[in-house]
Amino acid sequence: MRKKYTPYLMVGAALLQSGSAMAEGLSYTYLQISDHSISAGEQGKYDIGGFVVEGSLAMDDRFFIRGAYQDGSYEQSGGDITGFSFGPGARVSIGDTTDLVVSLVYQDVIYQDIQIKSTTPEAFLNGDGNGEIWELDVACRGMISNSVELSAGASYTDSKVDFDQGKEKDSTVALKVGAAFYATPALSLRVDVNADSGSAEELRLGVRFNL
Repeated sequence: MRKKYTPYLMVGAALLQSGSAMAEGLSYTYLQISDHSISAGEQGKYDIGGFVVEGSLAMDDRFFIRGAYQDGSYEQSGGDITGFSFGPGARVSIGDTTDLVVSLVYQDVIYQDIQIKSTTPEAFLNGDGNGEIWELDVACRGMISNSVELSAGASYTDSKVDFDQGKEKDSTVALKVGAAFYATPALSLRVDVNADSGSAEELRLGVRFNL
């Protein structure tokens, strides 16, 4: 674990120990800022570090719209990646404090000065490029105490990337787990871990403000 995550983990441990905050149910209107890192690829290994700003707006008791902006850099080559995503979602209550959540997200990604080997042996992803990604996400999230929320789910992702010197199409399935520790009913520290079938692992540590 990188040293920069230590303050997040210390705050999370303190919140878990205190357990004094009482969340006001599961919110679908929020703003979240996260630090994230990705380690990926068996044949074309790369690491990405950056941040994500994401949000959600509840339309009514069942439907919501989510969106995000991400900015990152490839640690080996120094290339940059930015992306915008948005899409609809729906929730169904399956318990007093537990929801089943389904969402469909479209993401547009811009790559700049990339110099990495593709996971496809004959392709190299060099230079500038654009990517289109569709993701179907299904998860359960619920409160296990007054101050702790857990989530678990899976997603299917279909992506297409066009570069100056190569193209790549890919489909992956990912497993996702997460936890949130509430400092106040509106403020929480969140930890999310994703691992997909393409050997990519993502860690997000963030702060969420329920609105």
